[in-house]
Amino acid sequence: MRSDRHNPKEQVSKELEELQFKYSELDAKYKNSMERQKALENELNQEVQKFSVLFEEFPYPSYLSKLPEGRIVEVNQAFEDEFGFTRAEVIGKTSMELGIKLDFNSRDQVIEPLQANKSVHDQEMELYSKIGKKRVYLTNIKKISISGIEYLFNTIQNITSSKETESRLKESYDLLRIAGEKAKIGGWNIILKENRSNWSDEVAAIHEMPPGYAPLVEEGIHFYAPEWREKISRAYTKCIKEGIPYDEEMEIITATGKRLWVRTIGEAIRNEEGEIFKIQGALQDITDKKKIEEKLREAKTSLEEYFENDISADYLVSEKGEIFSCNRTFLDLFGFDKKSEVKEFD
Repeated sequence: MRSDRHNPKEQVSKELEELQFKYSELDAKYKNSMERQKALENELNQEVQKFSVLFEEFPYPSYLSKLPEGRIVEVNQAFEDEFGFTRAEVIGKTSMELGIKLDFNSRDQVIEPLQANKSVHDQEMELYSKIGKKRVYLTNIKKISISGIEYLFNTIQNITSSKETESRLKESYDLLRIAGEKAKIGGWNIILKENRSNWSDEVAAIHEMPPGYAPLVEEGIHFYAPEWREKISRAYTKCIKEGIPYDEEMEIITATGKRLWVRTIGEAIRNEEGEIFKIQGALQDITDKKKIEEKLREAKTSLEEYFENDISADYLVSEKGEIFSCNRTFLDLFGFDKKSEVKEFD
């Protein structure tokens, strides 16, 4: 009698079924894994394509350089347009080899912050194009790792025009400052809602206050001599309420107690709605002018007194021969009672 427990054929059949089942499981897992890998590859390719498009279309010149030598591995179109190099000319070279950077210190300017922060923000640099044209740039650098390899992602912005404008503005400011110092004149403005005066350095100097001093309106008015405060207050009030400008000569008392004559000018500034929102003007130290005017008045008074009291018969005559001034001795000598009677003397 035969036993089924030891039937070799049946045993092989069972093992084959088990193998087929395991194979099916492994095949399903493999296919699932391949699908996931393909999906990840597609996603990665999409991200790479997005980065490539963004990199290529980025409006600022950009390039990717490989550490530690700093050899360029990729540039965008803006880089080619800015510096005049083709992509083929720059790949595999450093910025020093290309002549873009001629100052070796410029490399040192970025090494320390890169080591500390792995990035550099808004570092000013002078860089050169292929034809040797120098321009000023703001450089931003980020250290990144791709597949375990370190790179530097560099983006640069041409700020030459703004630097030139800044330089011209500084020159203009210096000229205005020098002119202001020589003429002892400065500017000021008041934003009405702030109720605070913004003084130029020269206006502060006239008041013997430190540069940057910005007093409240009431403090500014208090610098005027007591007898002038009501007048300047009236002029300021009319200016802010009715837009009436003023141009007055008054006296102020400085922080150290000096009394100075100043010419103070103010005008109203309106917004688009026609509302007055700011007052601006100028202040000039005219103390020397006032002293000269006073000396001229004194000299004129002395001359008139001398002319009138001279024992000689003095008179002044125009080109037409008309007497337009004479002294008392002249009137007495020729028998005139008053100067209005003297018109012509032959």
